Formats: sequence, C-alpha cells, structure tokens
Amino acid sequence: MLFFLLLLILIAVIILLVWQWNQSPFGRRTDQTATGYQDPDHQDTHQQTFDIQESNQVEPETPHPFGYKCSWLAIKTSDPKQVIQKLNLGNVREANWSQGLEAAYEMDGEVFVSPVLDEWVLVIGQSLPTAGDEGHPDEITPLIQDLGSQFEEVHYFSTHRVVEYHAWARVQNGEIVRAYAYLGESGETIWDKGDVTEAEKELDIPGDYPDEEDVLRLAAKWSVDPAFEEATYDSGIGWIGELNRGN
Repeated sequence: MLFFLLLLILIAVIILLVWQWNQSPFGRRTDQTATGYQDPDHQDTHQQTFDIQESNQVEPETPHPFGYKCSWLAIKTSDPKQVIQKLNLGNVREANWSQGLEAAYEMDGEVFVSPVLDEWVLVIGQSLPTAGDEGHPDEITPLIQDLGSQFEEVHYFSTHRVVEYHAWARVQNGEIVRAYAYLGESGETIWDKGDVTEAEKELDIPGDYPDEEDVLRLAAKWSVDPAFEEATYDSGIGWIGELNRGN
C-alpha cells in the first residue's frame, strides 16, 4: 500500500514540474511562431497602419505592481502608439492595468503596452522572446535591436523562478551596451556582454547566480520600478495587443 501511495505522489510531482516548465519562458518556445516575434526583415511591408479598438467601458487605473515570473521592455518614448506600431501588434484594444497584466501573464501571445510613465513606455508579457538556451535560439536580441533603431533607449528584463532564468539588457542609440542572462536550471550564463553598469555595481548584483530580486532592483535603477514603491503616477489606460506571428 505504501508503495502505491509513493508512486501516486511521484506522478503528481512529475505532473506539477511539467506544468511549471510549460509556464516558463522556455516551455512554449520551440520555433519562431511560438515566440510571437518575427524578424523585421521578414515582416509584411504593409504593417504601417493599425486600428485600436477603443472602449468607454475601460476605467483608468494607477499602475499595478508586476515583475515576478514575467518579461518586459522599457522603451524611452512619449508615444506608446509608436511602440505599438513598431512591434506590429495585432488586435489592439484599450485596457487598464488590471486587464493588461492579466493578459500579460497568459502565454497566449499577448502583451500589455502601458501609458507613458514619466519618459518610459513598458511592454509587459510572458510571451516576449527570451535570450534562448542550448535548445532555443536567442530571439530577444533582434527585437531590442530593431526597437533601438527607432527609440533612443530600450531595456529588456526577464525573470522566472521555476527555471531560474534572469536577464537584463540595455540598448542605447541602436547598440547593445549591456546584456546579461543566466539560466540557473542548467547553470548556463547565456549572455555577458558589455561592461557591468554602475547600477549593477551599486546594487552589488553578483556576476553569477543572480535572482529575481536583482532583476527588479536593476529595473528600478535603469528606468521604471515594477513594484511602484516610490514613484507615483496618474491613472491611465494602456493597450493589449498580439505579437506578430508572421501571418
């Protein structure tokens, strides 16, 4: 009887681990269409027009904390619609922070584009590409480089405690000046490009084995604090959109 009980527990643990893997940034990325990002050289040249579904049913909200088990971009701009257009998002509709973050945490190809926060616009979503690993290509680099060709500064942050994936990157004037990514599950340092920034030194972020708190603290130093612990912002409305899937 004890044997069968232990067997059932083992099966339950395996099922739980498989489910957690599928929820990680790597669990659903097997090819280009899984990531939702298409290289700009292969995008439809007729992507320059887009429609936004407006709604008077959406109540503006102040920003809600996020960051754990998530990926996001911080883009220096005062025009969120330029971000939406550059990303070639589809099915774009207005959303407040509650609706936007709910969509961002689903692995269904959607992201939330925030209203302007000081001089930054955030793009939040588990469906954003990653730095890759031995079994997955690096698909975030072409995305942030493409964004960097239009916007003065672009930051990428990602953290997921299940596989201990923690990453950050900074693009200035179209050039990657700093990029670091670590996958604790395999003990692999995926990225380590550019000089360690003053913010990383000040925060005493380790050169190996960073954790999710390091990512969130660095984001607060570089651009926008995802916890929104100190800065205050007005209520606003953002947008939910589908990442381009090469259709």
